[in-house]
Amino acid sequence: MAGIDDLLLGCYAGIDTWGETVSFDPVLPEGIQKLHLRIQYHDRWFELDLTKDRLHLSVDKNGTQPVQILIEGNSYSTRPGVGRTFKL
Repeated sequence: MAGIDDLLLGCYAGIDTWGETVSFDPVLPEGIQKLHLRIQYHDRWFELDLTKDRLHLSVDKNGTQPVQILIEGNSYSTRPGVGRTFKL
């Protein structure tokens, strides 16, 4: 199963992590229209809805501190419980 996880998370969703930062650089392959993932990193749950031209990301409501993320190399801060949509 680790191979499928690596394919979905690392390749299609383009997820990489270091420290407290989660990076997304998604590339959906031909034939996949959308991808929905729910992942946990450092006791935080991230929910992603991904299409070829947008990424909708929300972080669970637990916690009060903003979460640092990178989308295609651009840095953003998002608050817990607030969803954001990014154009790709």
